[in-house]
Amino acid sequence: MALALAAKDIPYRVLRSARGFRVLVPEHHAPAAQTEIAAMRSELDQPPMEPPPPRSGTHTVFLPLLAEGVFGLVTTNILPLTTIPRSAWIDAGSAKAHAIQNGELWRAVTALTLHADGAHLIGNLAAGALFVVMAARRFGAGLTWLATMLAAAMANLLVAWFLGSPHDSIGFSTAVFAAVGLAAWSSELRLSTTVAMGLALLALLGMGGEDTDLASHVAGLITGLMAGGILKRWAPRTRALDALLFGAALLLPVSAWVLALRAATPPIP
Repeated sequence: MALALAAKDIPYRVLRSARGFRVLVPEHHAPAAQTEIAAMRSELDQPPMEPPPPRSGTHTVFLPLLAEGVFGLVTTNILPLTTIPRSAWIDAGSAKAHAIQNGELWRAVTALTLHADGAHLIGNLAAGALFVVMAARRFGAGLTWLATMLAAAMANLLVAWFLGSPHDSIGFSTAVFAAVGLAAWSSELRLSTTVAMGLALLALLGMGGEDTDLASHVAGLITGLMAGGILKRWAPRTRALDALLFGAALLLPVSAWVLALRAATPPIP
């Protein structure tokens, strides 16, 4: 209390008595002293700030992107690690609307791991890295990746449901736009600024020609924004929980591909 008064150059005197300490100020300084004391007590009554989400290392944030890149190069037959033709991968895992409507829901996830070519893959990974890092600083790496994958999968499901056959799509770009939506809730940038960046990216990628899946891009941005709005007041507060969510995010596409390969017709060798 005395320090607060001294900081405002309010003269005071501290007296000690049987009841404790008393602070005396000149009468004409009383209103200012009461204001400073009230402000100090108000600050002391504030609840403690919540701890920030765990900051995972850079290698952790980028590990799924690395896995996505390697798998993308394999399935586009750029890396000769498999004898399975590119067409077989796409047939088994693309987001075919009629197949999804018939119960093959895993396609909403497997489609995110397939790419038209190497240039398409690299572009998506570069754009995704920017927004995933931004979102991870707000939510933690584990929650960011799990929310990104689930929001992108939901976008693919919605597009398949509303557009129906013959709609079909592949690509990580839907997840990129979901990450944009999550990053919009980052404390580092204003919501309007990040959304504007997402719209600029949408204009760049969403007008790329007849093979561009504009509907999935828009749906990914919307589901990402919704996910960020839901999660903005919650983030994992321990590294253990963040690691658990991170593991779930990695397991999701693996599990989806297990289902896809089992259901493939004809079977993929």
